[in-house]
Amino acid sequence: MAVLPLIEYGERDLDLPDRRIRRVVNDLQEVQGTFQRDEGGLFLPGSAYPGVSGYLVQSSVETRETADCFVYDVTGVGVLGGVASFDRVESENEEGFDEGSMTFLSNEKYHLKKGESLPGMPAMICTSVRRRQHPVHGDFWYNDGSYKGQLVDSEVKVRWGNAGREMTKDAIAVNLPGGWGDPRKSNILWGRSSCVLSYVSQSVPRTVVPSQSGGAPHPQAPFVFDPVLSLPNEDLTWNWPNGWTLADLNVDILPGTSICFVVESWVYNAQATFS
Repeated sequence: MAVLPLIEYGERDLDLPDRRIRRVVNDLQEVQGTFQRDEGGLFLPGSAYPGVSGYLVQSSVETRETADCFVYDVTGVGVLGGVASFDRVESENEEGFDEGSMTFLSNEKYHLKKGESLPGMPAMICTSVRRRQHPVHGDFWYNDGSYKGQLVDSEVKVRWGNAGREMTKDAIAVNLPGGWGDPRKSNILWGRSSCVLSYVSQSVPRTVVPSQSGGAPHPQAPFVFDPVLSLPNEDLTWNWPNGWTLADLNVDILPGTSICFVVESWVYNAQATFS
């Protein structure tokens, strides 16, 4: 190309205003432009594309116009700003951690690392990464991240149960509806209620096990029939803790965070039962 006298005898380092960018969805973008420099051998493939963050030179055509004036037609590939993200998926699960995934494309092989949070969602943590080299431009990598955590405020999942255990007494009066007023050899079906709560929490519970609640562990916990026994102490077994008791606590913590999936197992212990 002919070089204007102003360019030939004036400033030699020029970026001509003919830059063209071709943007595509979920893949690398292409940029083309013309540059004038006062030396040759510049704009080598793999170097940073001038003036546009996140692009690398793919090819360059060098033309020597004069002894110290070189014109370059340069093609680059990359993503504007250095990284593109797409294919975002979010799953709010009935129980356990919520899950998500997202794909990132950049010229950093290790752009995504385990333990990082999902952009805009600090309670969603990357638990695994799959890395794929771009099939055409090997300087670029896809990072597929899988996430676990809490997308929305967690609802407590409640499971409750009632199991009976049979007790035999030689002579006892059951002064309850359907019972008898005089001492008889009796089989008593004693109920034992249970309640399991599961939820996602952003803080690790510090509850000691076993522990006793001041009431039902959850509004959906079952009603417990707990008769008062008037017998000599030698005929009774006393239980502690009693009432609704946290008998077991399991906590699954996401590494490096305080975000956890909690399972609380509650049982109802009567204050006293038959020996």
